[in-house]
Amino acid sequence: QSSEHFLSHIANNQKYDVLIASDIIYSAVIVEPLWETVLTLLKRPSDGEEGGVFVMAYARRKVPVSIELVLETAITNGFAYELVKEDDEEGIWVYTFRYNEGGAE
Repeated sequence: QSSEHFLSHIANNQKYDVLIASDIIYSAVIVEPLWETVLTLLKRPSDGEEGGVFVMAYARRKVPVSIELVLETAITNGFAYELVKEDDEEGIWVYTFRYNEGGAE
């Protein structure tokens, strides 16, 4: 609901080409609201134009939620993802997410 309020009252109903998030996954209860927000704010593909991209950095933490849950929820919500940067030593992974038009990850 707050993402819809932001879209209509702050962004003048203009969806975004790029959304960026970093180090935001601390609990499983925020995963679904995260994707609801991305669905609300990210520009969808239309009329031959490419849709927006969501860039998310995930940091390894001692929290009860895994990147697998985040990725599975992304797919469930109609997104495909790509791992674009991986730093196992630092425990940081960067993913891009786009609306999935082909049906595969």
